[in-house]
Amino acid sequence: MAMRLSVPKGKNLLIFDFDGTIASLAVDWGALKRTMQSHFPSIDFSSLNRGIGQMCDRCSPSEIACGFNLLHRAEIAKLEQLVTNDPINAFIREHKDSYTFAICSSNTHATIIAVLRHLHLEDVFSIVVGSDDCPILKPHPDALLLILKMIGIPASQAYFFGNASEDLQAGTQAGVETQLI
Repeated sequence: MAMRLSVPKGKNLLIFDFDGTIASLAVDWGALKRTMQSHFPSIDFSSLNRGIGQMCDRCSPSEIACGFNLLHRAEIAKLEQLVTNDPINAFIREHKDSYTFAICSSNTHATIIAVLRHLHLEDVFSIVVGSDDCPILKPHPDALLLILKMIGIPASQAYFFGNASEDLQAGTQAGVETQLI
């Protein structure tokens, strides 16, 4: 059965999580955590999102850039094994002229753009906010709030599609109606 998305009336901005929603990256997250831990031994990467936040708080700009480079390389290392969410991508293509689209993700900006190009969706999304754009990651609402500010609309006019409890928590805290898919 095909997945059907519905958008409540009055929503002008559709925000999507990325990994697990638009596509699923073939990343060995355990190996990535170990790599990050070896490069940043004073930071706890048992939770990758929390570790990235700590890295951004404690490290120099060059160390942070190195960390995001490691993250990006791991995310795109197996791009040929990418699994796309075809029903979601069909919905996006079908409605590209009806809504403004944005991405709010814990993946790096460069990874998101590379995959959007691969899917021929790069021109659909007005705003992409990745972990290197807003390192206070979900479940915190900061990235969603940044998107709302950049677009210039209230949370009541936005709708967020995600796939994890962190997405639901971030959406709720940002005041953005959220649907898990």
